[in-house]
Amino acid sequence: ALAERRAYTEIEFHNEQRLVFNLQGPGEYGLTGSYVLATSSLATFTMPRNWKMSTTPEGHKVAHAPETPNAYEVLLRAGLEGEREHFVQLEEVLSAWYVWDPVVKSVDNIATAKGHVNWVNYPPGTRVADLPSLLPKKVKKSNSSRTPK
Repeated sequence: ALAERRAYTEIEFHNEQRLVFNLQGPGEYGLTGSYVLATSSLATFTMPRNWKMSTTPEGHKVAHAPETPNAYEVLLRAGLEGEREHFVQLEEVLSAWYVWDPVVKSVDNIATAKGHVNWVNYPPGTRVADLPSLLPKKVKKSNSSRTPK
């Protein structure tokens, strides 16, 4: 296991300017939580709305994200307070399982019988208007309900 849990992205420019986007964990200068650090040499830095600004001893600008509870805290609080909208009941899980289990098994059976399944993969950012030109010719001619519209 890692000794430190930190999630961040650092962008370093050619002229030694830096932007650090810290999502979680301890960061530079003893900073914690979610923040954006911009080196003092960056010409402009616009802070997101509702964030608090501070500076490091070296004069770097830091925008601190507002404190928000993480997903686990939200679920724990909801459970303790009896809020049910974040949870599903057993009947809902069983109903979903009843619907989707045969679908998954039939796809597995088709894959086993044919040795493979011809999935249609859409590139990231595909628009609905682009779908007819992206579909294989065999799928385009089909009138089955599986053809995207």
